[in-house]
Amino acid sequence: MDNNKEIRRNPYSGVEVELNPVEIDIFDRLMLAYRKHLEVGNKGDYKESKVLYSEYIKGKNWFIENNIEAYMDLID
Repeated sequence: MDNNKEIRRNPYSGVEVELNPVEIDIFDRLMLAYRKHLEVGNKGDYKESKVLYSEYIKGKNWFIENNIEAYMDLID
């Protein structure tokens, strides 16, 4: 992982937050899981959609426990 901080943006509000490399990795993974969850759910694969949503929730909960401000700005 890169040691540099990067900016991530809330796709709905446009709010930007600087994240460290661990936060970047978790945020990117949870957002990918969320997008895929919607995609496969719309195709009728509800079992896989549920698995992907569970991954999203894990990432969301990590932010709640470790960086509540970023959670509030980027995810909530």
